[in-house]
Amino acid sequence: INGIVDIGMSSRQPTAAESAKLSAHFDVIDIARDAVAITVSKAVIESGVHSLSLGQVADIYRGKINNWKQVGGFDEKILVIDKEPSRGTRHVFAKIVLGDAKARAPGASIISGSNNEERSIISRSTRAIGMLSHAWLNDRAQGIALTLENGKTVSANPEDVLDGSYPIQRSLSIIVAKKRSKALQAFIEFLQSPAMVPLIEKNGYLPLA
Repeated sequence: INGIVDIGMSSRQPTAAESAKLSAHFDVIDIARDAVAITVSKAVIESGVHSLSLGQVADIYRGKINNWKQVGGFDEKILVIDKEPSRGTRHVFAKIVLGDAKARAPGASIISGSNNEERSIISRSTRAIGMLSHAWLNDRAQGIALTLENGKTVSANPEDVLDGSYPIQRSLSIIVAKKRSKALQAFIEFLQSPAMVPLIEKNGYLPLA
């Protein structure tokens, strides 16, 4: 907003207050899609927990469910990992799962920063749950499927994200001034071009179309 940089990046949509500040002089341009996966330690899935409802995930983060046996798994206390409030991943997760982007998570015992940090914690544990960008999943930190109210089971895979059935997803965007140089406009057009598709996919994200 102060014009210090040419491009800002955002992994969540601006709030109403932010949009009011941006709308007159800035464009928010989506360049890719991402899913925020409900992520658990590999041992949790091996114990028999193959999917969770949004209500169950919410109850875990609110501290109402605190043992994996309550959702069909082994008799182990759930290690609940939250993210720092400023993180875009956390904003998207809390808005969809807890109903408020700023909602507290009293069931959490660890607050992490980056996706890399959180993945390390989940991977080292046998009983953890957290939230990760789909691009950060691996064999020891696995995205768990979600069972929707209609009984359908969806996951953070490309098909369920792009058709809109996986609910915890977001746009990855850039923020640029409406009055911009020809060089900057050319770069934006490159980001929106077919040439970007393999680069987006290589990094674990999804093109817009």
